[in-house]
Amino acid sequence: TPFTFLWIADTQNYAFSDDAGLIAIADYAVRVKEERNMIAVLHSGDLVEHCDRDAEWEKIVRDLGPIREAYPFYCVCGNHDVGRGSGKKDVHGYMQYQLYDLCGVRDPDRQFNGGECWYQLFEEQELLLVGIGYHLEKDEKSRNDWLNAVLDAYSGYPAVILTHDFLYDNNVEILLTTHGRTLEKDVIARHPNVRLLLCGHHRGTARWQKTYDDGRTFTAVMFNLQGDRDEGVGYCTLVSFDPVTHGISFESYSPYYDDHTYGDPEQTSFTLENAY
Repeated sequence: TPFTFLWIADTQNYAFSDDAGLIAIADYAVRVKEERNMIAVLHSGDLVEHCDRDAEWEKIVRDLGPIREAYPFYCVCGNHDVGRGSGKKDVHGYMQYQLYDLCGVRDPDRQFNGGECWYQLFEEQELLLVGIGYHLEKDEKSRNDWLNAVLDAYSGYPAVILTHDFLYDNNVEILLTTHGRTLEKDVIARHPNVRLLLCGHHRGTARWQKTYDDGRTFTAVMFNLQGDRDEGVGYCTLVSFDPVTHGISFESYSPYYDDHTYGDPEQTSFTLENAY
């Protein structure tokens, strides 16, 4: 039976401004749980704009409440969630992100650095989900060693990575960010079971693929419509896995507008064949 993740990206505008879009997403997620066989909701970071403002965290916690009651909820920390954003040079670290304890992975044995990274095994669906939050330390070796150990331990499971910062579009081509290049070289390239990555951070939509010598094709998908406050409100992405065909379909949808047709369909609603 196909199963689905509902994926949300970059809710920071909802945290400090009008949150009707996020409220609509939460209501929709609860309504279609059985119809879409949705097993979890994912968030790829930048839950808030200003990490040192409790009012923003409290608003996001409230708006996500119906989702967290109905589903396992897995999120990673974005740069704004630790204070590195909005032109600020000060860094507050993981204190607020950890204080509000939004991510459903709480077992310390499945966490790195207090929840900066984590993993969740979906045994029934035979899938591994790995979360990689925004990294503040200069030395990435210990983090990458931990990620490589997890992916080695669960090498028999197709792996999906949820992270904040990986791709960007420079209006000429799709490129990897500095963090993306390091993660691809030191982690993703080493593990044949890593097939898909979901990210936000940079605004817009993008898709990047690479086929490795081991024969597998890895796909990274970016989705972040917060820059479009006129037509980009309330969008989420349904990521559906078909265990028979091993295809992964992406469907963007805004319950706020009741719209499936934002932008280029090749970037927002498509199917990856033999993808996991």
